[in-house]
This record gives sequence, C-alpha cells and structure tokens, in this order.
Amino acid sequence: MAEFRKLFYAFGLAALLTGMSSTASAQNTTCTTNAGVPPVIRSESFSDLVGDLVLDCTGGVPTAQGSIVPQVNFTITLSTQITSRLLSGNLTEALLLVDEPNTGASPTPLLACGTPGPTYAPDNSSSGPGVCTITVETGVSVTPAQTYNGTAGHPNVFQGRQASSPQPGAESNILVFAGVPFDPPGTLNNAPAHRYLRFTNIRANAPLLGTGFVLQTITMYVNVNVSNIAINNPSQVVAAVQRGLVGPSVTAGTGTFVQCNSTTGDGGSVKFTEGFESSFKVRNYSATTTNGSIQQGAYRINTGLSSWTIPANTSQNIPSFAYGSESGFNNLTFPTQNGLNLAGLASQGTRLVVSFRDVPAGLTLTVPTTVDLTRSGTSVVTGKARLVTTTANGSDATLYTTTLATSGTIGSNLLAVYEVVFSDSTSIEDLTVPVTVSYTSNLASNLPEPFKTASAAGGFAPFLSAADSNWQVASATLPTPRFRNGISNYGTLFSLTKCACNLLFPFVTNAAVGNSAYDTGIAIANTSALPSSTFGFSQTSQKGAVQFWFYPALSTTTAPPTQCTNTTSPGTCPGTKEVLAGETLTYVLSTGSSQWGLVGAPGFTGYMIAQTQFQYCHAFAYIAPQGAGPLTNGMSVGYLGLILDKNSSLTQRTNQNGEALNQ
Repeated sequence: MAEFRKLFYAFGLAALLTGMSSTASAQNTTCTTNAGVPPVIRSESFSDLVGDLVLDCTGGVPTAQGSIVPQVNFTITLSTQITSRLLSGNLTEALLLVDEPNTGASPTPLLACGTPGPTYAPDNSSSGPGVCTITVETGVSVTPAQTYNGTAGHPNVFQGRQASSPQPGAESNILVFAGVPFDPPGTLNNAPAHRYLRFTNIRANAPLLGTGFVLQTITMYVNVNVSNIAINNPSQVVAAVQRGLVGPSVTAGTGTFVQCNSTTGDGGSVKFTEGFESSFKVRNYSATTTNGSIQQGAYRINTGLSSWTIPANTSQNIPSFAYGSESGFNNLTFPTQNGLNLAGLASQGTRLVVSFRDVPAGLTLTVPTTVDLTRSGTSVVTGKARLVTTTANGSDATLYTTTLATSGTIGSNLLAVYEVVFSDSTSIEDLTVPVTVSYTSNLASNLPEPFKTASAAGGFAPFLSAADSNWQVASATLPTPRFRNGISNYGTLFSLTKCACNLLFPFVTNAAVGNSAYDTGIAIANTSALPSSTFGFSQTSQKGAVQFWFYPALSTTTAPPTQCTNTTSPGTCPGTKEVLAGETLTYVLSTGSSQWGLVGAPGFTGYMIAQTQFQYCHAFAYIAPQGAGPLTNGMSVGYLGLILDKNSSLTQRTNQNGEALNQ
C-alpha cells in the first residue's frame, strides 16, 4: 500500500504539471486525447498491455522547409507501475507512432528512430541514444505530412524510456519520450491538418491495484514540456482490471489405488475457467492464423490439422488492429539497435500451470500433451493448449524460446504447464486437464509409497516464486506476461493406501460367569508367504502392522481404545511391530500379547474389527473358559474371522482388496 501511495503522489504531480502546461500562455497546437474502449486486463498480471492513447493534434505553424523540426518531451504517467520491457538501458518497448504509419490504402512505411542507413545516421543528436533529428525537406510540394513519411531521415516510430523512480523505494510509473521531433500540422488546402501521436506497448502492474471481480481502472496521463502545445483531457482510462482466472477446481479421481495392485487409472482432473472472454491469449497473431481463423467476427478452428503448433512470430505492425494476443505492436524487420526488433513481443502465450504435491513415490503421473478449450459449461471446442517444458516457475529456460513437451509425464518439478495456441476471444472458455496414474507394484521396496494423498492446484504461469526477484518492475530479462503466485487451495486428486485386509470377529468375550469367566483367543495369519512359481503361485510377500477396534455389546459400556501392534509403546497407534509374511499373530483378550505389543481388554464382550497392513489375512477365534485346559469341561467354540473387503458378496464396506474365499 505504501508503494501505491508513492505512485499516487507522483501521479498527482504529473497531473498538476499537465494542467500548468496546458494553460501557460497562448497555445498554437491543440491535441485532444482518445483512448477508445479500454481493454480488460488481468488482475493477476504484472505485465498486461493497457490500451493505446492517441493524441489528435491540430493547428500550429509547420516547421519551415530546410529547418530542423523542434524536439519536445512527452511524459506518460500511469496510475500503477509501468512494466514495459527494457530493451537497451532505460529504453523500453513502449513506442510512439506518428501519423498512424502502415495503415490506409497507401500505407506509410515504418521507420524507427535508430534505424541505420546510408543517408540516415541513427541517434545523431547530442541528446543521446534513441533521439533523432528531422530536417524538413525543401520543395514546392513539401507538406507537413511528409515530415514522418518513413523515408530516410524521416522516422515515425520513437522509443520511450523508463524514468527514474519518483520517490525513494518506489518503482517508476513514468515513461518519457525524449527529444521527439514535433512538427505542428498547420492547415492543408485551407482546412485544419491532423497529426496523430499513438502511445503503445505500455504494460502495467495490475496486482498493485487490487484483486477480485470488482472492476478497477488504470488511468494514463500525458504531458508535454513546451507551452505551445496544449493537451485537452490529458487523463484517460486505458484499462479495466478484472480477475482473469476462476478457480481452478480440482475433481478427485474415481480410481482406488492400493500398493499391491499394479494399475493405470483415473487420477482426477483440474479445471480452469476464464474470468473474462479475452483472458486466454496466444503469444502472437501467427498462432491464430495457423491454428484457426476469424469468420464474421467468430473464431473457427482450422480443420484437418495434424498437430497444434506454436508457429514463428509474425509482425503485428498495423496500429490499432486488435490482434488478440499477448504481444503488442511489433515489427520484426526493425533493426536490432536498441532492441527495436523485440519491442512489443511477448515471451509466450497465456500459460496455465497445474502444480502437484504429495505425490507418492514410485508411481507415474501423466497428462495429455494437448487439451481442448471449450465454451464454458459446454462441450463445444473453441481452442487448444499445448503442454510445454519449463523451469520451476513456469517460464522458459531461454527467453522467447518455447519447447513443446513430447511426453505428458510429470517430472521432478511437479508442474504441468500448458500454453494457449488458439482461443476464442468472444466466449468464456474452460480448460480441463485430466490426470492419469500408473504404477507397477514393488512390495519388496514398499513402492509405490503408501498412505499419501496427492493434491493439485493451479494458476497462471510464469508465476512469482520465493526464488524470484521483484517481478513487479520493468525488466530486460523477465518473461512477458508474468503473474503473481496464485497457486493455493490444493484439492485432493487421489490417495494410495497400503494393501490391507479387514477382519470381523462377530463375538469375543472375557465375561465373568459365576465364579469363572470365558476368554477369547485369536490368531491372524499373514498368508502372503506361498510356494514358489514352480508350483504355480505368484503372490509377492507382504508385511505390515495390525490395528484393533472394540465395539461393546451394550451401548452403555465404554469401549476400550483402539490399539496397534507396537512393542515400543504397547497398545498404542500407529503400529510399529509388523507381522511378516508367513507369521501368525496370536492374541488373548484378557491379557493381550507382549510378543506383538498388544494389551488386553479384560471384561470386554462385543465384536472386534482388525485391519492388517497386508492383503492376505486369515483369522481364527476360539472362545473357552478362562484358564481351561484341553480336558476341562465347559462350553467352547471356534470360528473363522470374516473378511470385510470389497470383493465380499456383502455390500461393500471398505475400499481394500482382500480375499473373500466365498465367505
């Protein structure tokens, strides 16, 4: 908030200076501002493009033939930090286009200040790099329109430069277009002539202004340092700020994953939804023309595509044309001097990242290499996104270089990053990423890792991480666009449990009868030790602890606490004492078992449930007079423990796979 206040003070000062300059002395040239319909930009983005600001200037006295056009400084002040890319020193990708070059039936050629040539020496002014002089030619047919006609010595494109921070500790919200030759348009054929100044490629730090669905606005102020140019309505709204992404929402998979069953199954999905219709964008207009087309204002996917590509960039060099991409005005044929060829170019299209965590070791997660964008709430396909390989924050290892993923296997950075390669800017779109789980059981190595619940979240990418520097400022090296870290609120995808077997002992007792009592002994065998494959057996040995729960016959009786096999802390959970393959656990209700770290439940009568952390369990219970020998008179009874797992003929009560043996 302190940063915003500093910007606000500088913002107010610029407005005050603007008012002073527009009222000082007599004005010869009058410029009226127009920002058109402000675009909606994403509240999550540090570097979205705001709308262009255009000055329509009339009046004044044109520069005399053979004279140098006077130079002026235009200052742009934004109501938030300016994050247009730095291309050379403090020269940025923000451009000033004069007289709308490269438009109309007979377009004026583009010529950037800084273009070398045989008769035009770039930066030939003592004002420094990025500043060029223009001399009005002589001849009876010379008009003010020829001042910026794109021929040698008549540039019509000028770079802005990042101003110094207005307050200590604050980041700059000011751009200066220094030393711009300004030739007043005057009149032509007894009618006012017009000179158009378009300020473009200005990127803004939207998160500084707030978040959420409530629209906020970004305002731009323009000022000039001379008194003979008046600017009417110098402040204009150039962007509305709105949340660009809804969700994402995480849907758990339908598969049940247990360690001992090698499987491939549904691991859930992650769904992204646009916050507004143009939130998802391609990097450059070439992606739109390659992968789709615009027909009567609607977007259409090209049919018959063998693959979805991120093609090489094409120039987006027609002022005011709505390209619908992350890139702004750019002309790839501009010279490399001062980085002009990179002005306006985005590093990548809109990227969406799925972040995974708590993924069990020993299994593989895969996602598709291509996913559909669909009209929200429908199955109508309106676009595509491609899986790309990135660094840990969703950016490319090399700026401007996008590497398509050839496999959907999730790597060690636990990210799946998709880049939009075609979208429909006229409808809100969904993008759903399905997740597949596959693994081969390796019980000997206790893999895949049991008792883990994998989850996922998502957001825009590249995203700010703890290892990143300050992404909220203008930079020459950071990706464009870039976003605050919105990855949070992880949702469950799937769980993986150890193989287990659940046993029911429907009646156990240590009840007193007269002067004696009955007691119950149980035996639980781990039958995963089997003859070798020579005899046709193939089961792998398993091992694990055992846990017991007690349910009294009368609801008014307090149940003994659950307990586990644990010789370190007998009777407590979790279990640390394992029953190995081929071993048999024995337990007496009245006294427990010191061998297995179990305590007794004296006086208990009811039923008992046991869960073993191995799949092939079988049990036997025996009820007899307490302390009785084999020849003692009295009633005794034995029975098999009932297996409760889901392949039982009874209604399913657990999600473990065990052996029912037709019980």
